Amino acid sequence: MTHPWLANLRNDIIGGVISAVVAIPLAIGYGMFAFVPLGDAYFAYGVLAGLYAAFIVAIASVALGDKTTTVYAPRIVTTFFLGSIILHSLSTSDAAIIRSGNVDLIIAIVFSVVLLGGLFQMLFGLMRIGTLIKYMPHTVMSGFQNAAALLLFLVQIGTVLGYGQHTPIPELANHLASTKLPNVLVALLTFAAMWNAKRFAPKVPPLITGLAAGTAAYYALVLSGFAANLGPVMGATPVAHLSPSNLPDFLDLAREPGVFEVVPTILSGALGLAIIASVDAVLGARLLHTSTGTKRDTDRQLMRLGLGNMLSASCGGIT
Repeated sequence: MTHPWLANLRNDIIGGVISAVVAIPLAIGYGMFAFVPLGDAYFAYGVLAGLYAAFIVAIASVALGDKTTTVYAPRIVTTFFLGSIILHSLSTSDAAIIRSGNVDLIIAIVFSVVLLGGLFQMLFGLMRIGTLIKYMPHTVMSGFQNAAALLLFLVQIGTVLGYGQHTPIPELANHLASTKLPNVLVALLTFAAMWNAKRFAPKVPPLITGLAAGTAAYYALVLSGFAANLGPVMGATPVAHLSPSNLPDFLDLAREPGVFEVVPTILSGALGLAIIASVDAVLGARLLHTSTGTKRDTDRQLMRLGLGNMLSASCGGIT
């Protein structure tokens, strides 16, 4: 007698591989975007933060009873919000901890926001707030997501133009002379490949088509002698240590004399992050229900996501 799970093993493996292929580039990109305000040197840490989030939250959700086909990865709205906290609430703060320049403590503050955000999200589920979020108008959430996508596009314009450092949007016009046209060409080819992927590679996810085409174009230009007019590669990624390595940093942060100066920032940031992540999760569940007919308990979903995000923060992952 064949076990039921063996009958679909091939399809399960194919589905898992395709889902991972789609989710991994998103996790990497959004992880990097969250760490942009800390500088280019932290891009590699953002890569790991995004990957940890996708892996840990997925495992935690399945272990807590999720039997759906949901794919877990960082989302643009939560990543944008986390990056905004780093840029506007931490980088400009007058708190002694921030002004000291202790990067370990600053990173601990960021992951404290993710940790408490997960806790709030879990509490939302326990209090059955998920049933209330469903009354959020689609147009409001759609507007929020599109605004976040537009801002993400604007933030990346400097990178597309090949500027060597982060350039605020109002100052872009002052640096047009520094534009690297081969760099722009690579970005345009990547965009075109993704936009037309279904025409020439219908069975390949557009994300993968764009990554492959853009990477091939980049190295073709390097071999053609245009290396000086192209942006840098991502660089080496730190060795991954999937463990609750942030817990000691949280304790060190709690023992800092000036920690109370940043407590309001951590709490408000965590609450805002939890609200946005919860609304986004409920909206995603509703969209899945509309397209697949699969109904799910949104409150249980919020509890699973909240606990998964807490575990993610403890190991160095984002929401």
